Amino acid sequence: MSITNRPYSCCVLISSKTAGFKFFDCKNVTEIAVRTRGDANGCFVVRTAWDGAPLGVILLGRNNEWKMYRAPIQIPDGIQALYFTFEGSGRMSFSEFELITGGGDVEK
Repeated sequence: MSITNRPYSCCVLISSKTAGFKFFDCKNVTEIAVRTRGDANGCFVVRTAWDGAPLGVILLGRNNEWKMYRAPIQIPDGIQALYFTFEGSGRMSFSEFELITGGGDVEK
């Protein structure tokens, strides 16, 4: 499942800020990928509730070009909201994310 907010403007995040997206029918999601760019170092902490337990962490780096970063994740099956909290320094642009199923397929 590929989720993008293009052709609209992307969201820009600084440390401790969260972007939330609702709702997705998750089934056997084992990996997540995000496309970012910007002058930032840190990670995204991914949750299914604003104040919920972290389900995965995606390490990010500085990049002037759009770059996709991937990480393993365990998202419970069912209808879920997804929240991405940036932890680190600098500011980054966040344009899209993908949920990858256990077979390695990207659901679109």
